[in-house]
Amino acid sequence: MSSNSHPFKFASADGNQLCHRFAKDKLGFDPHDYVIEGVCHTLDGEDLLAITPTGSGKTSFMIVYLIIMCTLLKRPRDCPGTIHYPKNPVMIVEPKFMKAGLSALIINSDTVDIARQSRPSVNLWEAAAIPSVRVIILSPVAELGST
Repeated sequence: MSSNSHPFKFASADGNQLCHRFAKDKLGFDPHDYVIEGVCHTLDGEDLLAITPTGSGKTSFMIVYLIIMCTLLKRPRDCPGTIHYPKNPVMIVEPKFMKAGLSALIINSDTVDIARQSRPSVNLWEAAAIPSVRVIILSPVAELGST
């Protein structure tokens, strides 16, 4: 932890370098600079609106944000400042996150039916609260009531 009275800024040269390192360690490649820059501002509590062409990596903003947040929670000493993030961060997103190695739970009409028919029956919303689940994928036709 830094003894400096100023909070650590991710939108700085040090923060950018830290986020590049965390993302590259997890993904095996270095994300675009604009992704890291946007994520750094978001980690500092700023809102982000990314307008880029199709296929340019908008989903990467969310993937990298979650990877860095989870890494900071696992390794808080790697961050020179205080961390103020949820203990078990979760995002509701699309299947690309699974390719990035983030554990996922899929909730759709098929999984709801299977959960209800299993013995004992499984409550998918309780399963979604397990700390290892980082991504919840919902189908538009999924029943959102209790399972």
